[in-house]
Amino acid sequence: PSPLSYYKIVVYDKDTSKVLAEYVIDPFTKEKDRGSFKYLSPGNLHVEISGAVATVTTEIEVPKSNLD
Repeated sequence: PSPLSYYKIVVYDKDTSKVLAEYVIDPFTKEKDRGSFKYLSPGNLHVEISGAVATVTTEIEVPKSNLD
């Protein structure tokens, strides 16, 4: 893996911009790094996902009633 590879998820409170949770792999240490991140608190949330020099699969599950 490249030393430049990374993957990051940040969960913000949409009203205050406060960071509520963060998950980072920086850098990837092996060819098939795996991870799991769960945020289970309710709220008006903004989720940012970023990364570089990596192919990743991300799944986000929320109730349909929570989507705008």
